[in-house]
Amino acid sequence: MSNFNSRYLNEYVETMPREQIRQLQENRLGPILDYTCSHSPLIESLWKKAGVTPKDIRSLDDFFEKAPCFNKDDIRHFRDDHNDALGGLTRLSDIELTKVATTSGTTGDPTPFPVRQRPSTEDGYARDYWEMGARPGDYTVQSVFTFRLGIGMPSTIQAGLIPIVFRHDPHQIPRIAAALKAFKPSTYTLISTPMLLAFEQWFKQTDTDPKELFASVKGAIYGGEALSPRLKAITDRWGIELFETTSFGDVLSATQCRAHDGFHTYEDYAIAECLDRTTIRR
Repeated sequence: MSNFNSRYLNEYVETMPREQIRQLQENRLGPILDYTCSHSPLIESLWKKAGVTPKDIRSLDDFFEKAPCFNKDDIRHFRDDHNDALGGLTRLSDIELTKVATTSGTTGDPTPFPVRQRPSTEDGYARDYWEMGARPGDYTVQSVFTFRLGIGMPSTIQAGLIPIVFRHDPHQIPRIAAALKAFKPSTYTLISTPMLLAFEQWFKQTDTDPKELFASVKGAIYGGEALSPRLKAITDRWGIELFETTSFGDVLSATQCRAHDGFHTYEDYAIAECLDRTTIRR
């Protein structure tokens, strides 16, 4: 854990040179591949079809060249073809499975999202909260998606924050506003277009001063879709600094830093690749 005055929650990892990141990934890759191929029927079948085994992967370059890609349709097809509620991502009998969520279904019917307890004591969103200025002991509003079992909820605890939890529902705006007034939270997660539009209407109806209501909030994580110029202008007037976030293959978040010039993902947790969306080639 970093000291309160440091910009970084984990400065060693967050400022690690590229070559050290690659070495760290390479060291962790082998055990992860062995585990995944033995615990995920979907991955096992895809690798068998491609004629590749974990023993064929001796480096990151081998992984990029030989490992087969898959997408949400592959998960859905496996789910339907094998009557497997988890889409083959793990076995139903997996004793290490801690919870099951789903995607939102934006690009099709919702796909399963099984989660195992990670051994790490630190989560990506914890670093994002720290970057926004939150520190242990602060309150934080968590307006979460129930189908995802919370966005970054473990991170709030790992960062030493005290979550005030609400459903991600525009009808919750009066209760959220009351919590903002009473607890003076330093961060807000997750705010979205529907919630911002609901806040806009509520401010008009109640004649509440938005800048006063959000005065304690050092940063709010926005997600769900791209932020429109109009809503960006509105939140600027309200005095909210938004940090946009996006999912990273449903395994990690990628969120803006204070520069607001693109997304950062934490490559000690997952490998980021750029794929052609049409051919699915690297």
